[in-house]
Parts: sequence; structure tokens; C-alpha cells
Amino acid sequence: MRFSPDDAVFRVQLNLQQVSCAAEALRSWLPLVSQLRPVAMEFEAAHPDGLRRGFLADLLVVSALASDAAVGDGTARDRLLSAVTPLAERLGLDPAGFEVD
Repeated sequence: MRFSPDDAVFRVQLNLQQVSCAAEALRSWLPLVSQLRPVAMEFEAAHPDGLRRGFLADLLVVSALASDAAVGDGTARDRLLSAVTPLAERLGLDPAGFEVD
């Protein structure tokens, strides 16, 4: 896949442990998937001998970086965080704790 230099590309990996079937897992994830609109996704049952239980999802999400004008004199880190903050808040995460690489 090709992405624009103005895109933030990140993976969201989810684990639903307390579902009994794939249909139930997909129904649970549908609102989030509809909101994020990933460009690629994978769903699978956790391996029975592995550390995880239930079902796993891996979503590849692309979000446009905020323009320089939108973050004022902000750094590249500020632009990146402005792109991922809505997702972080949706997932109940604190963007202040994110590391930018």
C-alpha cells in the first residue's frame, strides 16, 4: 500500500476474551470498525494454546495529519498526536502517554 507523507498510519490490535463465537466478536467490533474505517483488517480466533483467549482483530488505520496551520507552531509530534488523539480517546487511552517514533 502507498500512503501520503501527510498520513498517520497505525495499527489497532484488539482482543475480545469473553465471546464464544466469531459472529459475536464481529458484532462487538462493528461500531468501532465503522467509525475507524480501516484500510485493512484481520480477524481470527486466538490460538487455544496461546496466551490470549477469544478473538483477535488487527486494524490498519490511516488518518490525515493536521496541517501546520491547525497546530500553530507545533512540532511533527504535535501533528501526529492531533491525528491519533480522537482514536485514543475513543479507545479510552491517554494520548499524553504516547511515544512518537
